[in-house]
Amino acid sequence: MPDGKGVEGIYPPLAKSDFLFKHLKESILAVKQGGIEGEIIVNAAARSLGKNAYWYKMQALMIGGVFGAMGGMLRAIGTQSAQPQNFITDVTFFAWVALILGGAAKVLGPIAGAAILYAILSFTDVALRQGVDNGHIPEWLMTGTQVGQVRFMLIGLGLILLAAFRPQGIFGNKEEMALDDR
Repeated sequence: MPDGKGVEGIYPPLAKSDFLFKHLKESILAVKQGGIEGEIIVNAAARSLGKNAYWYKMQALMIGGVFGAMGGMLRAIGTQSAQPQNFITDVTFFAWVALILGGAAKVLGPIAGAAILYAILSFTDVALRQGVDNGHIPEWLMTGTQVGQVRFMLIGLGLILLAAFRPQGIFGNKEEMALDDR
């Protein structure tokens, strides 16, 4: 209701409630997952709830945009140029794989996912190249020029297995992945 008085039995009166501030984690999860299960106890405090999911999502979008812009600027400074060719699909692929690998539910998940992805790419590159050079991998199976493609195939296989057996990522929380079943 626009006046915040609520509807008895359906919506609690939130006009003079500080539920958001006393239950910050639950409020964030409500925005993220789409609702709160169970009874909401509304205490009549001086502050109005007045916060909605749209505003929090817009804040997250703005903060994410700022971080994305800073990352793009740092990349442009590092390469000393800003050309559209520098931001091709493999950059997006690496960012999404790092996010999926680490899990989006935790703050450090994408950072850990990026470190794990880099370690996997480096390890598979070195291992496959040494296997080809030392003759452990036969020439008819894979050549030295095919190592790059094969390691991306292995990353894809790993993502398929991760999606099948641990869809929330390595550090993600399964409960936060659950859909609201109301």
